[in-house]
Amino acid sequence: MNDDQRSITRFQSQPESFAHLSFDLKSKAFKKDISALLVNESFGGLSLVLTSDTPIKVKQKVRLQVGSNPVVKAVIVWSKTLEENIQKIGLSLL
Repeated sequence: MNDDQRSITRFQSQPESFAHLSFDLKSKAFKKDISALLVNESFGGLSLVLTSDTPIKVKQKVRLQVGSNPVVKAVIVWSKTLEENIQKIGLSLL
């Protein structure tokens, strides 16, 4: 499905927009495990491009911080390998 076929409007991010993911759901402190570029966002989610050798699993829950916004919980709903260690992922906010 391309962006023209989506029922939810996507908003393109600014070129310098970063997001940080944490796989630790229990700690009160937010530890940045992976940093990523924000590709686009919608009302309920966003997509990111990241470089990592850490396996990214669909249905995996994470904590997410976009820019200086508050930390929120999200779930990875899709993942696409672009090149070795480069992935594009989609997250749904919880």
